[in-house]
Amino acid sequence: MKGITPAALGAAMRGDLENFIVASTPGGIELQEAQGQRDLVNAEVARLPKDINDHRFSGKDAKEVYALTGIEVTGECDDIFLNVKLPAGWRLVPTDHSMWSELVDEKGRKRAGIFFKAAFYDRNAHFGFTSRFKVAEEPEDAYNSEASYQEREKMPRFGRVYDGGKVVFETAGRAPVETKSGDMASWEAQSKQEKELRAECETWLIANGYPEYSDPLKYW
Repeated sequence: MKGITPAALGAAMRGDLENFIVASTPGGIELQEAQGQRDLVNAEVARLPKDINDHRFSGKDAKEVYALTGIEVTGECDDIFLNVKLPAGWRLVPTDHSMWSELVDEKGRKRAGIFFKAAFYDRNAHFGFTSRFKVAEEPEDAYNSEASYQEREKMPRFGRVYDGGKVVFETAGRAPVETKSGDMASWEAQSKQEKELRAECETWLIANGYPEYSDPLKYW
C-alpha cells in the first residue's frame, strides 16, 4: 500500500488500530518514544531493564547484579522491565534524547545509563553501569565549543581524568599530530600520542589509589 510505512502496515495486519494511527501520523513514533521516556522516569514504582549490557556480568541474573549497588528487584513489570526499589535518594532522570535516561545517586552522580526504545514495533531496553572515573584523550575544548572539525584538528591534545563528569587531572597539552591520507606513519604517531596521554592519566589514577578505576562498582 503506497504511502504506508512497514510499521503501520504491520499494525494494520494485526488489527492494532492504536499503533496503526501512531505509525501513520507524522512524528507519531517519535512522540511514542518520548512518552515512553516520561513514563519510565515518572513511574510510581521504579523499573529497570532485565537486560544488563555489560560483559562483566555475562550469565548473571539481573536481580543479583542490581543487588551489587543496593538496588532491590521486587518483581516482574513486563517482558523487558523489572520493578525495583532504588537506594534512598536515587532516581531516574531523562536526557535530551528520548531513548536514553540516567540513573543518578543521592549526590546527583550518574551511576548508569538506560536505553529504552518505546516504539511499539521494536520495543526494547538495556542497562549499563557507569564508572566513577573516566579517562579521555581529547582536544583543548573537550568538544564543548562550536569549533569546526578542522579547527579541532589544530587544537592541542590533552589527557584528562573525569570524576563524575568533572575534570580532576589534566596532562600538559601536546601539539596535534598532523595525519595524511595514505601515510600510515602519521596515523601511527597520532595513535602513539593518544596512548601516551591516556597512560599519564592511568598513572595518576593508580598513584592516587584508584587502580581499578574502570570498575563501575568501585570507589563510589
